[in-house]
Parts: sequence; structure tokens; C-alpha cells
Amino acid sequence: PGVADSADTGTTSFWAAETITPDAASAVSAGYELVIEAAYGSSPVPLAGNFAGAGMPGVGHYFPSSGIFLLDSNPGTGTLIPAFEFGPKDAANNVPVVGDFNGDGNDTVGIYNRANGTFYLTTNVLQTSPSVNSAASDEINLTALIFTFGPTGDNWVPVIGDWDLQGGDSVGLYDPDTGTFYLKNTNEDGEGKGPGGSDLTEGADIIVTYSDGGATTDCTPIAGN
Repeated sequence: PGVADSADTGTTSFWAAETITPDAASAVSAGYELVIEAAYGSSPVPLAGNFAGAGMPGVGHYFPSSGIFLLDSNPGTGTLIPAFEFGPKDAANNVPVVGDFNGDGNDTVGIYNRANGTFYLTTNVLQTSPSVNSAASDEINLTALIFTFGPTGDNWVPVIGDWDLQGGDSVGLYDPDTGTFYLKNTNEDGEGKGPGGSDLTEGADIIVTYSDGGATTDCTPIAGN
């Protein structure tokens, strides 16, 4: 586990728990800072992932108003991936996601846009070659996966995971009004519009409804192995 704390000093400090004993009395933490670039916008969303591969931890910021990602592939050493712009600029509807979207063992980033029900996923944030996807940098080839899945203009929440245990992550959506997960096993267009179309099951490979007998609108979805 880890936490991100946005401070008034112009930086965001991250603490990553390295070891935790069964009684959690001697957790060892490492702290480091990643500068918030004011030129990219305000209120960045903190991200964490294996951006450099080989199990290396990484952290970053996503600035919804400018559509810019700033990733640190090896925190504490200043190993910054050049800032890049990706996806639509839509602070009100963009939700950033992190996952291994092509199954190569490295995490990359993406966006789910609630307004148009579209996922925009990158598959390589480290490859250095010209990119038509990036307005902030010409040094990153993002190799985008773009597809529609989900309703338009709704409050569904994206989730990422290896749902079929075949390696690599794919997308899913959680509908807080019904407590239902709609999960895809591939990062591509399905047979139709997916959830929110004429058939809510269209485009989803797995559908799971969680119910504890009460309202689910206050629940926050999580995913993990």
C-alpha cells in the first residue's frame, strides 16, 4: 500500500510501504516527492504503476484539465518520462487508469471518458520515437488502443484487472446504481456498444452484481489479485 499527499509546497509526496509485519507494528516506509508542474494545470490525480518494467515501482500525475501525464519510472532517482498529452481534454469526465494493457509485463496509462463512453489506452510510454498522439512531447510513441464501452454521460467507474487470468489487464466498468460490474477480457471493441446500449450485456464478457441488501451508490469499486 501507499499514499499520496498533496502539500502546499508545490510537490506531492508519496510514501510506499516496503515491508509490513503481521502485526503491522514495524512497517517500513520510503518517502519521496514528485513536483507538481503548475503549467500543466491544478489538482493532479496521483497514479502508481510498474511503468519501467522489471517490477520497478513508479508514480505519476495526471492533469485532467490539460490531458497531460507526468510519470516517474523510478521514484527517488528523478527518472522522469517526458511529459506527454494523451486523450481528450475533459476535466469533468476524464478518469485516468493504469494497467498492463498489452500483456508485456509493463504498466501504462489510459483514460476513460464518461461523456462518450470511450477508453483511450496507451501500450508503451517508454518507447522513444515520434508520436502523433502527444502534443506535449515528440519523444514518446503511445500506440493507442481506443474503443467504446459503456454508457454515455453516466457516472460509471472504470476498473482494471486480469479478469480471465490469461496475463495482461483489460477494462471493466462498475455501475453504482445497481452494484453491477461489466468486465471485458480484451481491450478492443466488442459486438456492440457495450453496457448502456440496447443490451446491457452487449460487449461484456463477465457480469457480476454485488448486493449487501442496501444501497451501492456509496460504494467504491476495487480490483486485485
